[in-house]
Amino acid sequence: MQQDANKIIAQLSDELGQLRQRCTELKASLITAKEEAEHLRGAFETSLDAIMIIDQEGIIFFWNNAAAELFGYEVEEIIGQPITKLIPKEVQERYRRGKEHVLERGYSIFGKRPKETFGKRKDGTEFPIEIAVTSWKVQDKYYFGGSVRDISEQKRLEEEYETILNISQDLICIAGMDGYFKYVNPAWERLLGYSREELLTRPFLDFIHPEDHYKNDAAVETLSSGKILSDFENRYLHKNGSIRTFNWTAAALPEKGLMYCIGRDITERKQIEMELINTKDFLENIYNTTPDVLMVSDEKGYVIRVNKAVEKMLGFTQEELIGKHTSELFPKDEKHAQIGAKMITDLQAKGILKNLEANWLRKDGSFCPVELNITMLQGSDGDQAGAVAIIRDFTERKQHEEMLKESEERFRAIAESSPAAIITADSSGEILFWNEAAEIIYGYEAKEIVGKSIELLRPEGKRLVDRKNRENFIKTGHSLYIGKTVEGRARKKDGTEFLSETSTAAWKVGGKIMFCGIVRDITERRQMEEELIKAHDELENKIEQRTVELREANEELKISRAYLKKFAGMLLSVREDERKNISTTLHDELGSMALSVTSKISIAEEEIKENDNDAAIKALREGQAAVRQAVENLRRVAVDLRPPNLEIMGLTAALTELFDTAKSQAKFKIIFRNELGDKKIPEQTAIVIYRVIQEAITNIIKHAKAKSARIRLFADKKNIKLDLVDDGIGFDMNKALYRKGKLKIGIEGMRERIESFGGEFTITSAPSQGTQLKVTMPKEQAKKYLS
Repeated sequence: MQQDANKIIAQLSDELGQLRQRCTELKASLITAKEEAEHLRGAFETSLDAIMIIDQEGIIFFWNNAAAELFGYEVEEIIGQPITKLIPKEVQERYRRGKEHVLERGYSIFGKRPKETFGKRKDGTEFPIEIAVTSWKVQDKYYFGGSVRDISEQKRLEEEYETILNISQDLICIAGMDGYFKYVNPAWERLLGYSREELLTRPFLDFIHPEDHYKNDAAVETLSSGKILSDFENRYLHKNGSIRTFNWTAAALPEKGLMYCIGRDITERKQIEMELINTKDFLENIYNTTPDVLMVSDEKGYVIRVNKAVEKMLGFTQEELIGKHTSELFPKDEKHAQIGAKMITDLQAKGILKNLEANWLRKDGSFCPVELNITMLQGSDGDQAGAVAIIRDFTERKQHEEMLKESEERFRAIAESSPAAIITADSSGEILFWNEAAEIIYGYEAKEIVGKSIELLRPEGKRLVDRKNRENFIKTGHSLYIGKTVEGRARKKDGTEFLSETSTAAWKVGGKIMFCGIVRDITERRQMEEELIKAHDELENKIEQRTVELREANEELKISRAYLKKFAGMLLSVREDERKNISTTLHDELGSMALSVTSKISIAEEEIKENDNDAAIKALREGQAAVRQAVENLRRVAVDLRPPNLEIMGLTAALTELFDTAKSQAKFKIIFRNELGDKKIPEQTAIVIYRVIQEAITNIIKHAKAKSARIRLFADKKNIKLDLVDDGIGFDMNKALYRKGKLKIGIEGMRERIESFGGEFTITSAPSQGTQLKVTMPKEQAKKYLS
């Protein structure tokens, strides 16, 4: 038991010794930790970056001097305050999610690398910052430390760099050794037409001309060795298929696999270089092939270069002339000596001589007429370095000039005798020639108009058009009127305008375009043409009008024939009816009269036999009365057939007699208004009107049972009109007017009578509404039909 206790005591003594040792070590570690903490605090306080520490609730409990300077809060102001005071509102949600992620999972969603965001100063201003955040846990509680750096200046520089990259006309890029672009500035899109996305997602060899791939591979190999590449040229393919050439300067960071390149577009420069080469070749070709002599002399006048054309012109070889003085080519006489001296003086004064004519000596001693164009050459110091001359043999030109002079004289003789105006002008429109006919037509004398603009001969509204047309012809060789004959308006000296016909031609003289116009005044001709056209049109109109009239007459004739045929049938029917009526009337009237007279005579004869004279006389008187009645009835029939008063006393008297007879027979009232007065009505027109009224009255007596009828006869300027209205029982138009599908003869007869004279006939009626009849007879048409 004692052994066990001793054993336990010994064991406890060892553990106690170990604890004491551990406490000693902890004290030493604590002292070291405090020292390190002080060192760390000193480092934090002296750090150029803002350093702050917050707890897991977001409360600030450490704040160094750099943070106070950066955010504007002193230590005593900010300690104990929430970190959100330093965070703009739009960033606070991001901060909250990051902190919660650490508290829940133990690590940050943003990683350990510094992040760019925005901070807020005490004065409320916001600014870009770069912040590195770390977190640690002490006794189940998290703490967060942050190192903050103001990157406003960095951002400003980045924006400036970005602006420079964006506005740069040169191509700037970062390319990878893997064959893809990592960055391209906007100039790539402008110069090659591809989008940024296309440039960054396709191998850069896709954009380089296939024939330059080998050059590009060699350049990449050079850069991979760490060397700088300059003055490297290659060709790129534009998206539209064209080719552009670039000059590159490039460097690489082989360890990062990146190449930094700047390329300048030299496409135009290469084109200019090629054009210069072509121009040089072209000029060399001209120098060697031109028929003109090209001669270069030094400042003393000795020939130092001459082309082969001199052999043909002067007979000297190039070698023979080189080294000779130019004065040796002038004839050896006083006149040419003076010309040579003046030429040198003028050249020194003006530096250039144009179109100078002189005689030069050929190798055989003959004269060669030449035209000289000489330009002084100057050295870099401004002193005379020589001269270059273009010498042209114009022997043939002299001959041509003589021929041209003769031709001009012939032209002038022809032009002056022409009845048409002949005018010539140069390419600027200045009048050079003006013949006598032009003076007569336009009113200008030659001395007034020669040297003036040809636009004076055109109305103001046409001058600009003519000028543009002339200029277009000079440029393109095409014109609306050159080589053609056109009509237009021209203007005389007094301002009056006239119609002209102009034929214009153009030709070249010494490289200059000349114009010639032949002008005729066609005012009278046009007037005659217009009169002929007018006469022709009038004749055509008359023919057309007459054709229409004949066509209408033919149609009317056809209609008239149909009417005549129809009317003839009706007339036959009417005549048969009239004959029947006359026969019946004569039979009834004369038969009854004869029977009555015979009976009365028989009675009188018997009475005489019986000596009863009174009875016999009575019987004879009754027979006599029967004869009178029969005569009266026959007279009435004759009146109905053709009333004598119509011819003797006129329409009004005949109608009055007709109305009196009708009123005595039917006992109804007739109101007649004659507004024609004493106007003379053609006989046939009067007969037609009478017959229509007679037929209407007969129908009223037989069928209408009317108490009254109103009749109005009147006229306007063109027509005679008749209105007849009764108050009878009327009738159904659709039923009463037709018999077996045809108009009744009486009504149809009235219509035919009226329409045969070009008139109009209408009848309207309805049961218990009476009947109305309207007639219109044209006065002139009636005369026409009668004729």
